[in-house]
Amino acid sequence: PIYFAAMDEESVICRANEACMKIPNIRTACYRDSYVRDVWYLEVFSSDASKYSAAKKLRAITGTEYLVSFGDNYNDIPMFEASDEAYAVEGAPSEVIRAANGVVDSPELCGVTRKIGSLTGIKLTP
Repeated sequence: PIYFAAMDEESVICRANEACMKIPNIRTACYRDSYVRDVWYLEVFSSDASKYSAAKKLRAITGTEYLVSFGDNYNDIPMFEASDEAYAVEGAPSEVIRAANGVVDSPELCGVTRKIGSLTGIKLTP
């Protein structure tokens, strides 16, 4: 598989995660939704694929020397590690916040957009 995602209650997702972890050359990301408390996600993908490797590939393809990333859940931590600067979205789990350089406002307050504006010098209208 290239990528497969499922969402359900914790017990179902955790059992599926345990089963998937036994499959060779497969990686998983299993985590609770940052916004809906009773929803859990399971992402299943090739062991060669990750947000970390995607960030590295994007850097190589574009030739960028400085990479900034944004994330709101556990599956974003590898991408943070591949970035020069990383920001967690307000409400992200504490482990994600600790892995980031800072926290931006929630999506309702356009935190990511506003941070991109401040990093690039683009003036945003309120």
